[in-house]
Amino acid sequence: MGSRRGGTNAQQYSSHLQELHGSELVPINYDTRMATYDTDLAWCVRIAGHMYWFPKSNCKFDTGTGGTDNVVMVPEWLAVEKGLV
Repeated sequence: MGSRRGGTNAQQYSSHLQELHGSELVPINYDTRMATYDTDLAWCVRIAGHMYWFPKSNCKFDTGTGGTDNVVMVPEWLAVEKGLV
């Protein structure tokens, strides 16, 4: 699931997304022990037992080490829209 970005690159990427979408990014943990899906434009991940689609153009994914140690950085407006915050 995507490459892991570290340190400065992650901060620059996060800042870039914030500039593009005018919203703070919020971290949402997701579970890779269950099926995840992806298309050219979006990822589908399991969060609290439910599947959610996130557009790759608006979000940053960090696959962590597996299990529930995975984070998707989502614009605040999108997290609110999906009822995640």
